[in-house]
Amino acid sequence: MVGNGMIPMHRASTAGVVALAGVAMLLGACTTISDGPRIATDLTAQQREILQAGYDGDSLQRPTAVGPAAQRGKRVWAVSCGEAYQACSQLSAGFVEAGAQLGWEVNLVDGKADPSTATGLIRQAVAADVDGIAVFSYDCPGVKSGLEAARAARIPVVQFTSIDCDDEAFGAGEALYTAGLNVMGSTKIKDYYLKCDTDENDGRSGGRQAARR
Repeated sequence: MVGNGMIPMHRASTAGVVALAGVAMLLGACTTISDGPRIATDLTAQQREILQAGYDGDSLQRPTAVGPAAQRGKRVWAVSCGEAYQACSQLSAGFVEAGAQLGWEVNLVDGKADPSTATGLIRQAVAADVDGIAVFSYDCPGVKSGLEAARAARIPVVQFTSIDCDDEAFGAGEALYTAGLNVMGSTKIKDYYLKCDTDENDGRSGGRQAARR
């Protein structure tokens, strides 16, 4: 048993591999622009640095060079944030591709940008007794009952670009996601956005100071 004692070791290991699959998927997505990235010229230095890091794949924590072998033959459901939206469909397609590389059976289901729909899909995954669930861009409060059902069934749920229930904005409750994708040194997506806002404000401040000189 690991963490809070609710997740068996084999399930927890699956959660780690789900996260690694997401890293591989997003790293690939950052390097598929054939003619090279085109970056706007009116960005601050900090904004350009963050954007370039995204293109280069350096905004993500890369998988370690050594570690446990990937667990093959797992059954995983991926809950898309909405296949009608390009950003969501690209994320989910990359995840399915990464899962295939790991020898997984990935069932991609469409949350249709609706937390209620996503919750129902998480519950269906629990009923199917899958090995793991990947959830894209649904904050914890909107899918809370589904996450609670998965935890009760000891099925790990990994989030991608979602905010967990332990965030102060949601009352600093109990975290229900098993793990999250590491972006720019944190598994909490809020930290990524805060860093972007801080760098943007610092850039504006620096520009104002330079203008005064």
